[in-house]
Amino acid sequence: MSRWLTACSIAIPPSWLTPPGKQPAAAVVAGQLPTPAAPDFPAALGWSIIGLYAAIMLDFTLFFTGSASAAFMVGVSIAYVVVYLSVPVAFMRIERTDQPRISLGRFLKEGVDTWTGHLSGREAIAQVLLIPAVLTIAIFLIGIAWQVAR
Repeated sequence: MSRWLTACSIAIPPSWLTPPGKQPAAAVVAGQLPTPAAPDFPAALGWSIIGLYAAIMLDFTLFFTGSASAAFMVGVSIAYVVVYLSVPVAFMRIERTDQPRISLGRFLKEGVDTWTGHLSGREAIAQVLLIPAVLTIAIFLIGIAWQVAR
């Protein structure tokens, strides 16, 4: 690989990644992959987030596509969520793989250190999944109420 870093089919010269007058980082010149984006969290947690957002979109599709304009709104929302969740997936695909990601069992046992202190694995999972899970349940219940009221 020459002196260009290629990410997502876009060629980025090393000079764009460094301040003027400084040499590019050795990793950029050598074409090495970036450091892991979230090494302290298991992949299962990321897939859970994706699953919950997919459930939200399914709820929207099942309950709120009665008219063409509502179906268009749901389609736009689905497209937005796909783009929104594709960025972290792309980051995970290009990160270094020489260090294995932490397993869910080990994460539950050891927890994670944050800026404000240590969280157990269950507490961290609760903080990460609480909002998408509550939104999924709320949208489902609102959809049922909407269908009953019609």
